[in-house]
Amino acid sequence: MKDYFKNLLNYRCSIGMLSWILMRISGLLLVIFLILHLWVIFYYHQRIIDFSHLLRWRNMSIIKVLEFFLILTICYHALNGVRLIFMDMGFLIKIQKPLFVTIIIISLIVAIAFVFPFPS
Repeated sequence: MKDYFKNLLNYRCSIGMLSWILMRISGLLLVIFLILHLWVIFYYHQRIIDFSHLLRWRNMSIIKVLEFFLILTICYHALNGVRLIFMDMGFLIKIQKPLFVTIIIISLIVAIAFVFPFPS
């Protein structure tokens, strides 16, 4: 077991492996969010608590940060899934590294735009 962790730390991480790890982590986070979201909806439906109380939380800073990471996770997971579909079909294989970086940048831009919308 000791050799396993020693070799794991010496292993070179490639873009493909990083993409794979982030895809799994984002999928787990989305499942956890879905479970919590359904629990909150069920809780407020059963207790008939004032829903406006829950909506007041939306202006808290920690909620804005969590929303940012939620949108970032959703965007990354969706865009990377599309990238993987194209790669499975044999397209875009030669440009997977720049495409991965592009996906990260697009996900950040979309998450920032959702959390801090432009004034209308």
